[in-house]
Amino acid sequence: MRQALSITALLALFALVMAAEVQEALRRPLRGFDEPLWFMRSLVTPADLSTATYRRWAKDIPGVNRWAYYVTLKVTGLDRIPADEMPCWSIGDEFILFNGMPVNVPVYSKAFTTLPDWEAVQGRYAPRRGIMAMRMVDLGAYAVCIVSLWLTAWLVLRHKWLAALTATPLVLSPVLARDLAFFVTSGDVFLLASLSATLAAMTFFHLRGRGTSSLSILVVSILGGLAASSKHPGVLAVAAFAAYLAWQSRGWQRLVNPIGAVMISLATFAAINPVFIFCPGEWPWNVCIDMMQRRAEVNRIQMSSYGVVTATEMFKFFWWPFLPAGAYALWASRKEPWFPAVGCWAIFIIGGMLLGMMQIKVATSRYVAPLEMAVFFPVALCVIALGRRHLAGAPERCECVSEAVDGKSESCGRPV
Repeated sequence: MRQALSITALLALFALVMAAEVQEALRRPLRGFDEPLWFMRSLVTPADLSTATYRRWAKDIPGVNRWAYYVTLKVTGLDRIPADEMPCWSIGDEFILFNGMPVNVPVYSKAFTTLPDWEAVQGRYAPRRGIMAMRMVDLGAYAVCIVSLWLTAWLVLRHKWLAALTATPLVLSPVLARDLAFFVTSGDVFLLASLSATLAAMTFFHLRGRGTSSLSILVVSILGGLAASSKHPGVLAVAAFAAYLAWQSRGWQRLVNPIGAVMISLATFAAINPVFIFCPGEWPWNVCIDMMQRRAEVNRIQMSSYGVVTATEMFKFFWWPFLPAGAYALWASRKEPWFPAVGCWAIFIIGGMLLGMMQIKVATSRYVAPLEMAVFFPVALCVIALGRRHLAGAPERCECVSEAVDGKSESCGRPV
């Protein structure tokens, strides 16, 4: 009875959080550039390479979000634009951003005219209903992120409410809850969802002594491929899992397992982004280089338009003070049974995102969301786990032993 009440209370709390996010999504005005742009791109799938414009779209941002939006718009019938609605990216940003023409700040800034201003000039409305449906899809991805983090913490702590406590900083985060949870952007919330799902899967298999099994490699590699197909930093999840396999495998599998995982992730990426394989007249490697060059060009434009963020100014982001705490928490937890999975994931996400942010130096909070998640969640998890260990006064016992792996019995890591 007590167990059922506890679960019911948790579900009610989660439903309350999501209901508040839905209300915010319905209440907040549209973003005058990103949301209509992604609405128009989502009217076709990343598999449609029939025109030069569609091929440019497919190379710009990996396509998980476009697939999800496309299905939603088709199922709801909101892909048909009413006669009085017009995509506001027709201002000219498609020409300016993707046709390789010279770009200057005044012309580029004109593409970011606010939505009400654009509607007043054009005398017509942007596709609001379709964009609201897309916002609900983003909220679904946000829910996957929170649930995956909760599941990871529950696998480690075996306590429902303490697990919920570890996800609290992300639920209250002004970056995630306000800037990413429902606003339609270039796949940021899908990136967070796939990164957290990859962490949950790594932790699940590791704590059962099957972290290097064939099933684990298949599942986690596919999730890593989804992360890379959400946004380019998702490749850090693939790198983290490859490092984990190299660490945990034995013998010749130290080489074979990471290579196999990377190949599965690459196949997943290619399945979601057919332009990688089927772009007319181009080899996959050339397409990959083109993708990176397009992102570099957009970053250059953004630095010219928004202003470059120096290393000192980056300390204004409020998660910086937690980096030393995160480093200490990870170091103090290095002998914990769950550390290989959580530690590898956190170290690669934090290190990779810090390196990337130092390179592009763009003052956009959503760009640092994966870094924020990779700092706050492991810190909260480590602090709570170490606190329980300290209060208990003795190491916790494991309730079972997994099947032998390579002739060795491994603890499942689950405390009584």
